[in-house]
Amino acid sequence: MEIPALLLGFLLHFNSPDTSIIPHYQPDIFRDSLRMRRMEAAFSAVDRMYRKEVETEKIPGFAYGIVADGKLIHTGFVGTNNQKSKPAVTANSVFRIASMSKSFAALAILKLRDAGKLQLDDPVIKYIPELSNQPSLTTDAPPITIRNLVSHTAGFPEDNPWGDRQLQDTDKEFTDFLRGGISLSNIPSQSYEYSNLGFTMLGLIITRTSGKHYEQYITEEIFKPLRMNQTYWEYEKVPADLLVHGYRLVNNEWQEEEMLHAGAYGVMGGMLTSIEDFAKYINLHLAAWPARSDPDSGPVKRSTIREMHRPGPISNLNAYARKLNGEICPRISSYNFGLGWAKDCTGKESLGHSGGLPGFGSHWAFLPQYGIAVVSFSSLTYAATSGLNIAVLDTIVSIADLQPRKILPSDILEERKLELLKFLPDWKDAEKNAIFSENFFADFFIDSLRKDAQKLFTKAGKILRAGKMVPENQLRGYCILEGEKIDIGIRFTLSPENPAKIQHFEIWEQQATTAAFRKYKLKTVSDREEYRESVKKDPAQELVALDKFIPDIVLDIRYATNNNLMREPVYNFPAAYMRRPAAAALKKIQAELKKKGLGLKIYDGYRPYSVTVKFYETFRDTAFVASPYSGSRHNRGCAVDLTIINLKTGKEIEMPTPYDAFTKEAAANSPAITGTPLKNRELLKKLMTENGFDIYPDEWWHYDFKGWKNFPVMDIVFNKLN
Repeated sequence: MEIPALLLGFLLHFNSPDTSIIPHYQPDIFRDSLRMRRMEAAFSAVDRMYRKEVETEKIPGFAYGIVADGKLIHTGFVGTNNQKSKPAVTANSVFRIASMSKSFAALAILKLRDAGKLQLDDPVIKYIPELSNQPSLTTDAPPITIRNLVSHTAGFPEDNPWGDRQLQDTDKEFTDFLRGGISLSNIPSQSYEYSNLGFTMLGLIITRTSGKHYEQYITEEIFKPLRMNQTYWEYEKVPADLLVHGYRLVNNEWQEEEMLHAGAYGVMGGMLTSIEDFAKYINLHLAAWPARSDPDSGPVKRSTIREMHRPGPISNLNAYARKLNGEICPRISSYNFGLGWAKDCTGKESLGHSGGLPGFGSHWAFLPQYGIAVVSFSSLTYAATSGLNIAVLDTIVSIADLQPRKILPSDILEERKLELLKFLPDWKDAEKNAIFSENFFADFFIDSLRKDAQKLFTKAGKILRAGKMVPENQLRGYCILEGEKIDIGIRFTLSPENPAKIQHFEIWEQQATTAAFRKYKLKTVSDREEYRESVKKDPAQELVALDKFIPDIVLDIRYATNNNLMREPVYNFPAAYMRRPAAAALKKIQAELKKKGLGLKIYDGYRPYSVTVKFYETFRDTAFVASPYSGSRHNRGCAVDLTIINLKTGKEIEMPTPYDAFTKEAAANSPAITGTPLKNRELLKKLMTENGFDIYPDEWWHYDFKGWKNFPVMDIVFNKLN
């Protein structure tokens, strides 16, 4: 075994950490530089989904928006603000958003909590004494608290659509109603049941603790700091040309609903706003992630907003929920602080809220760890768009292949990794080193540690590279040591001490199953030993280095440079490989060309499957790049991109287009090509087809070796082929 490469090539010298310093926290980040470009590729599909909904449900006015990375990145509008004057719906059209108002009430309560004006576990009667004579269902029932109100666990009955028709009750009418007593359906804190009444009580608490009516307080403390200048409580204050009127479908015709004023119940569902304005509020929520140390300048603390995003009491468990592809994916739901929270079988968390009133239906949903949200407003009574919005989010995540923020390794994880690797595989003098916690060598016996490590390092051969630390949190993570023959995985956990020390350790042979396989379910040959065994059984399986196999052949491997469609290197070094029979055919062609003073130049040959996946996930167009579900013929070592050069000058002879020029002239049989380019194209075609290759119709430079189906898809990088 060769250990020095690990020690000499990949370990950095460092000093022992200062015990007085707490490791620096690294906020999670998005690592995909093409993130926005990928999302844009999904917009046409999103537009089709929303427009189909409008047509199917006969919605008179509809607006939607996608918010990500601090911006309203896409919008769409269908229909008119009202059916009389018919002004078109725009980003500034003002819709009533009904129960989407509830999160503003909850945010105001939390802001008052932060200011010391109230506590979430305070009994509601402390602020609403009108409830002092409210009877309980049982003598042992706990008091109703503010926390109960914001999580729908106060014991009030579900009150849709009763609550919707109370919207414009006055404050006096509301307090008189409370004095008369409330019919209860549950014991407080015992179960979830949606209650508009509970949130209306929150409005009264906001008014009494802040000294301002809830409308004024939320306007001054939330709307104005966010510059939500197109957001209102009273519909009569909305400019007439921007106000969206609500409708109900009666006998297949739109019937206008009466617009209600926002009274005491307005806090639970009376807000009116535009897509443009509501996007600012969405950004407040998305910008709360991740936790970090930069200035906190919002109207409410980031930590408070993240508190809103935590699950509350469980409201539902759907064991038969399904993904877009129909696959069953159980989903658990809860409610807290004016937001519904859900987590599916993949671990993806989503939040949001719907709204419905006579004349209106609305919904917003967001994925905090993915940094993306959707919102839609409609002017049709109780139009249900929550399922559609969730489907839209899933579509964007799928098409763009969005990934959640990735944890960055803390300084102490990186330091401990480097220190730990110094001891592998022999663990010499490790017991004397202070980087291990008190428990370590009592729980892990040095002889077993040494035996396990030496066995794997011997099997791996030369260690080629120590991979990056992959953190699972600030004090636990793993890395992969890339070996000549196999890879080795190493995971460790640090203790609560300061500085943190290694308390737990694992080492294993890293399996060849790739993330791409788990995603696209295509079996590839990704283990070098498996490849070598296949070559022993069938020499035709060998991937031959063309520059070593064919005299005078020239390589111009664009994918090892920035000069390619990705504008970045995707190969770790320039090389061209093909299966032995295909390479032998090229060798014969090279000999024929040499008689004319010509030769072959190779742009690309065998391409690891992981590169094809990267192409697909960048462009999402299988007419442009190969599908990861089937792989490409390049992945099988049976495709080649090439041209002809003058051996004396080394220059390419004239062809119809440059390499990778995706124009109609690049087609193998384009009739637009004449003269010398046509003659040269036909020469290459004649030689290649006579020697067992088929030309790819859309690219004059691309040829596939016949019998390519007999070779498996490969995913082994160049430096592991030799």
